[in-house]
Parts: sequence; C-alpha cells; structure tokens
Amino acid sequence: MRHDPGVTLPRRLGLEAEDVGGFLAELTNAAGVAARELGMETRAVSTARDESEVDLLLIVGSVNLYPDLARRPKMTRRVLWHIEPLPMPIRGLGDRVHRALPTGKLLDVTGAALPPLKSTAAWRRLREEAANVREPITNLAWLRRHAPEMDRIVIDTDSRADGALNAGFPFAVVPFGYHEAYAGPLADPAAARDIEVLTIANVSPVARRHRLFGAISAELGESNVRLTHVPQHTYGEARRTILERSRVVLDVHRLPGIHPLFRFVLSAAAGAAMISEPLAQPQPLVPGVHYVEAAATDLARIARDLLADEPRRRRLVEAAQELLRTELDLRQTLQRALG
Repeated sequence: MRHDPGVTLPRRLGLEAEDVGGFLAELTNAAGVAARELGMETRAVSTARDESEVDLLLIVGSVNLYPDLARRPKMTRRVLWHIEPLPMPIRGLGDRVHRALPTGKLLDVTGAALPPLKSTAAWRRLREEAANVREPITNLAWLRRHAPEMDRIVIDTDSRADGALNAGFPFAVVPFGYHEAYAGPLADPAAARDIEVLTIANVSPVARRHRLFGAISAELGESNVRLTHVPQHTYGEARRTILERSRVVLDVHRLPGIHPLFRFVLSAAAGAAMISEPLAQPQPLVPGVHYVEAAATDLARIARDLLADEPRRRRLVEAAQELLRTELDLRQTLQRALG
C-alpha cells in the first residue's frame, strides 16, 4: 500500500517502548514495521532525549502503562492510540453504585477477611461487575489527566469511543488494523484443522469469561465438541500455530459489548471464523458477513451449527480476510491515526 498523499507523515517516528512486553509490544512493533513500509524512519523511545530526536511520538495503549512518559517533559508531537476500555453508558443501579464507590477494593478486603465469602456465587458476580465498571473508570482518569500532553488522541473502536465522547475529549476513531508482523500472513481457511472450537482470551478466575466458558464447554461436550483454551500469555508464533489449527474461535467479552478487534484480526488472519457475543458498535465489521454474533447462552449452539456448515464458515473467513487486506490494513489505518 502506498502513502496517501493527503496525509503528512513524519520523517522520524518514535514508538514509545519503556519495557512494555506481551501483546502491546507486538502491536507497537507492528506499527513500526508498517511505518517503515510507508517510508518513515522509526526508533524506540523511552526517555526525553529519545523523544527529542523524533518528529512525532506514537503511544500505543494507555498512558498508565508508561510511567516515564507520564513524568517526563513533552519534547515533540504526541499521538496516543488508545486501545484500553473506557466507560460505557450507565446500564442500571449496579453501574451507578460501582461508579460512585471503590467496590472492587471493598470486595477484595471483605474477601480477604472472610475467605469462605470469596467462594460464593454472589461475591464472584459482584466482583466481576465491579471490575467491568472500575477498570474503564481508571483508564478514563488517566486519559483525562494526560490528554493535555497529547496532540492527538485516537480511539481504536466506536464502542470504546463513547467513553471519550462523554468525557468531552476531541478524538478520532481508527481501528489499529491488521499486519502480518503481529497476526501472521493470511492463511488458507480450507486447510486441514484439528481444533474445532478455540478461545484465545485470557480467563481470570474472577472474570465473567470463567463463568461463561464453563457453561459453554459443558454444552459443547454434550455433542463431543471440545472447547480448547490457549494458555494465558501465549504470543507470537505459538499463538499463531494454535489458531492455524482452529476452525472456530469463540469471543466471550471481558467487558460486555466492548471489543478491541484484535481477536477478530488474529482469528481471520489464521483462517478461523469468529463467533462473538453481540458488539455494541461492530463497524467496520458486519455481523453475518465477517463474523457471527450470538448471545452468551447461544454460543455453543451457534458454534455447533457453524462447524456443520463448512462452506459458510469459509465464506465468513474469506470476507473477513478481504477486510484485513483493505480497510483494516495497518498501513492504511496508521496513516489515518497519524494524520
């Protein structure tokens, strides 16, 4: 993909590094590869001196992941590509309570004082709800605090952007996009695959995924279909190898309705079809065309149906991969983010 002449790109692009590892490091590295393919020079930045030697600094993630960035003086233009959850609209009394009080900390204290309490379904559900509400609030607090230090804020999906919009931040919405540097080349969906249903999401014992995947796994097991979990913190080639063996990927959301798009990109690139809980604002994805939507209680049934309809599964993957080649190509989305 060529450089869009309507976008002025920096000659020297800095990539905020600061010892961040895991998937965030993969994304930052992929942004650097895409930038170089667009003709930019890139360098890792972790100090004020590093920052003074570039024309623009790209920060991928949230400012709270980069403590030195939050402390040091601003030396060049900064673009924050924010990919962390932000608050969704309040959905009821529970949300109001969790927003008004540090309920997560209070529940942790009571759970530590009364260990049997932590094993109850009521405590686990409240702790799950508190995490769903309090984590986006924390991210928003960091964004509000450091927004003045950014020249441009980019939010990765429309569903996350609601939180920034309600907080009054000026921002652009640009998906992070696909690049084989982190998702691998586009695989043949017709290749032999021995894993029927996979999840690549991290599953914390106190998360809603833990509760839902238990029920989904049991229901699939009734049809002799196994739900395979990728081990937590599996990245790069190890993750890709498992995805290439998979026919269907189930996406159960950690925070309901909010999607980071990455699981779709990773699945589609590897030739697997994604079935997801409903997305609040799925664009640029189209349900039924690029992936299948189903309520959590229907995920096992829909997975069985898709496994039984291989032509449909392949059509979904082919449409998804076409989206990766075009609108979701990282070289294209990077230009929009920097522009």
